[in-house]
Amino acid sequence: MNNQHPVYVDLKFSNGTDAHEEARVEAHRIWRESDPAAPGHPHLRPLRIRPHSLRQAGDVLVAPIFGSDGLTAVERIEPNGRRSIVGDLSKAGCYTPILGAADGDNGGALFVAVTWEDGAALCEATRSPVWCVLTPDNLPATIRRARAQFPDRQLIVCARLDANGSSSIRAAIAETAARLVEPTITIEDEADSFATIAARWGTAGLRSLMDDAMQPRAASDGPVVDHAASKRERARDLLTQVLTPACAVKDLQALARAEGISWRSVEAVKAEMARAGSPIESRRIADGWAWVRMDSATPQV
Repeated sequence: MNNQHPVYVDLKFSNGTDAHEEARVEAHRIWRESDPAAPGHPHLRPLRIRPHSLRQAGDVLVAPIFGSDGLTAVERIEPNGRRSIVGDLSKAGCYTPILGAADGDNGGALFVAVTWEDGAALCEATRSPVWCVLTPDNLPATIRRARAQFPDRQLIVCARLDANGSSSIRAAIAETAARLVEPTITIEDEADSFATIAARWGTAGLRSLMDDAMQPRAASDGPVVDHAASKRERARDLLTQVLTPACAVKDLQALARAEGISWRSVEAVKAEMARAGSPIESRRIADGWAWVRMDSATPQV
C-alpha cells in the first residue's frame, strides 16, 4: 500500500507458533532491563519530540507494545531510525499507548496513529492520548478495539490512506464513526507524516491541522490545565488503556515512572475505579504480580 511508512514495510504479523511465549519473555526482559530514554537521543532530537514512555537499551530506544493481556512485545528503534520487533504480535490490535496530559477515562478525543513518532507529535500538539499501531495493516483491528473500549469517546484516525488500497481501513473508520485526518497542511504541502509537520511547522502548526478534528470545547477560552489533577487523570488513562484486561505490576510501574505519574496516584485511581464498579484484582503470575480489570465492559480481544 502506498500509505505504508518505509521503515515498517518488512514488518509482518506472525502466525501461531510455539515460539510466541519465548518471544514474549524476551520482550519483558528487554523492557525491564532498559532505562528511561534520554531526551537528546539522536533519533528524537531532529524530530523535536520528547521520549514519553520510551526506554533505552544502549543507544536503542525501546517502545512497549500492549495486547489483550498486557505487554506482548517491544519495538526497538535505532539512532538511524531502523527498527525491529521482539515479542508476540500474533494477534492484531496491539498498540503502543502515549498518554495525554489533560484528559481522563471518557473525556476528550482518542487518536490512533501508525508510527510512534507520529503518535508522540500528535500527543504533544493535542495533549490527548494516542494509540500507535506500528503498521497500517493493524489499523482496522485497533480502531475497532478502541471503539469497543471507549464507545462514547471521539475517535480520530491519523494516517495517510491511498485512494484504492485502504478499503478495510476506511470500512473500520466508517463502522466505528471515527474521523480520518491525513498529514496535510495545504494541498501543495503534503507532508510525509505528522511528525514531519511538527518538525517543519512546530507544535502550533500541527495543532492547527488537528483543531477541526477535535471536539469543540465548552468555552473558547477554556481553563488552564491543573497539572496536579492532570497526573491523576493520566493515571486513570494508564489503567484504562493498558489493563485490557491485564498487565504485570512491574510493567505498570515502569510506565508510570516514565510518564512522571506517582504510584500513589495510580493506586488511588485503582481504588476509585473499584468504588465505581470497575474493580482491579491482583493475580499471582510467574515472575511477580499482575493487575486484572474485572468489569464486564473490558473487551476480551
